[in-house]
Amino acid sequence: MKPSGKGHGQDLNLAGALTAEDVSQGDASFHSQLRVAVLEALDEALRGTASLSVARSLREVRDALRADALETALRHLDRAWRCLPQETATLAPIYGRLLMLEARDDDAALRLLQRAIDFSPDPDVAALIALALLRLQRPEDARRQLQATLRQYCVVSGGLLRRIAGQVMQHPAIGAPGWIGRAPNLDLVGELSPDETANVLDIRVDGQPAFTQLLRNTSRAGRRDFSFQSPQRSLDAQLEVSSRGVPLLGSGLRLPSDFALDGRAESRGRCLTGWARIGWWPMRPLRLRVEDEDGHHAAVKSTRVAQPGWRWPFQIELRAAGLRGNRIDVSAQLPDGRWQPLPDSPLLLEPAVRLAGRHPVRLPKWSARSSRPRLGRALSQNDRQTDVIIPVYRGREATLACIDAVLATIHNTARVVVVDDATDDPALISALDTLAADNRITLLRNTKNEGFVASVNRALRLHPTHDAVLLNSDTLVFDDWLMRLRAAAYRSSN
Repeated sequence: MKPSGKGHGQDLNLAGALTAEDVSQGDASFHSQLRVAVLEALDEALRGTASLSVARSLREVRDALRADALETALRHLDRAWRCLPQETATLAPIYGRLLMLEARDDDAALRLLQRAIDFSPDPDVAALIALALLRLQRPEDARRQLQATLRQYCVVSGGLLRRIAGQVMQHPAIGAPGWIGRAPNLDLVGELSPDETANVLDIRVDGQPAFTQLLRNTSRAGRRDFSFQSPQRSLDAQLEVSSRGVPLLGSGLRLPSDFALDGRAESRGRCLTGWARIGWWPMRPLRLRVEDEDGHHAAVKSTRVAQPGWRWPFQIELRAAGLRGNRIDVSAQLPDGRWQPLPDSPLLLEPAVRLAGRHPVRLPKWSARSSRPRLGRALSQNDRQTDVIIPVYRGREATLACIDAVLATIHNTARVVVVDDATDDPALISALDTLAADNRITLLRNTKNEGFVASVNRALRLHPTHDAVLLNSDTLVFDDWLMRLRAAAYRSSN
């Protein structure tokens, strides 16, 4: 029920209270809620891992935690951490959560949580980073972290982000009147401080006064939660929310245009496989649409079990789905109902990348004896420069590893052209800026996310007379890969 009236010369709406299910989470202690969250993370990791060693270690940790033997659980996890360094992406978020549950070494917990968030988006991990900063007496850093988290992720009922936002809001050094974020259905949700006397929110849209929201004067379990329908669902609108002129934590939120969609697809014959993830709501499985070049399409759902890093796998047999041709578009449905192509869509199947009228040419098997004599002939046939084009969006560690590998294996006849497709990772932006400032790469930056194809086309226009090689940002190259590729491309005089 949302009766309307007038106030402050603008529309006045009455927000509905949250359901009892929403508020019930406030009755449980944070320690108990965090313990449940750790057990859920362990169960999710056990379902997604393919490593028997990791599974055995995680079961030991889970069994110890279920028996309330936290120290034993930490010993098991520490042993796995030291013995299985290749499984950092799986272990770091669980280890960080356990250390926050123990609450003895907040600095170590912070380092692990920050390492975990580098691997994949996770609202619980991001919220725990804010809490760790608060425990370490760094309230301004905690405020900034929570602000960014409320803008970057949706707020799920009963989740750690919702609980921690309330704790940070009430800290004396923060002094915020409340916090605000978006629910998975795009409604605005939040909480007012118990000390806040007002029950009216002033909302500005893109810097302009829009309306005033009257909140129900209710308090359950000591919390003043609220929820109301978003007045403006435009992806370009920035919402600033304040109480008596003081901004709420999370004010200035704006929906990301693609909801931080990420994913990859590949084909083996006529079988298409891949993974996808909505970074804004990474715990949710996805619906996908696969479309051929004639406009025929088929729906596919990701599996119900995520791989590490909230990567939701999917698979479809193209022929069985009635899809033909060699150009396949893969899109995922966003929380607002729109369909958005995956970053590397469209996918070109093998026949589509062959030159017309040519048979496919296999690269020769590499050996120190057989490959190097051909290199001089390939280079003598091609004295033009080569642009190695790498569109990037997310996946900082994989992206920087890719760029480093290319820079280590090319010579002065090649140049790395990186297209920043409007990444929202500040650390990746800074790293790319440094590489460009050192003249190690040519950096092009899109003002908005354009996708793989548009980014490649922009880079190709940079030097029309150059040869070009396209690389995905998670590619690792070795030795004389570029010279061997030239040798194959220029083998025929035609």
